[in-house]
Amino acid sequence: MKPIMLKTNLGFDFFDFDEIIMIEAKGHNSFVYAIDREKPVFVRQSLSSIEKRFCNGILKRCHKSFIININYIEELCSKSNRLQMKKKKEAKISSSFKKYITSNS
Repeated sequence: MKPIMLKTNLGFDFFDFDEIIMIEAKGHNSFVYAIDREKPVFVRQSLSSIEKRFCNGILKRCHKSFIININYIEELCSKSNRLQMKKKKEAKISSSFKKYITSNS
């Protein structure tokens, strides 16, 4: 069984931690970008509620609008405060997360 269960318009969808590239906030809802799915999955949960339940060693909150899987970071764009993720996805990062990631590399 997959460990992450998120509410969608049709019921619930399940994800393994290692298949999530990133999660992006859209108002009080979110979009999950997964390695094995072409389109993002719309979930009816806020980023804050997802963070409280599921952020662990590999899922990290990097900005008020993003949770990322640190295993799928491909590049840090320092000047624009963005991360280039797998599948050509981009995530914004906060100054504090930028300091965290550069001090732990």
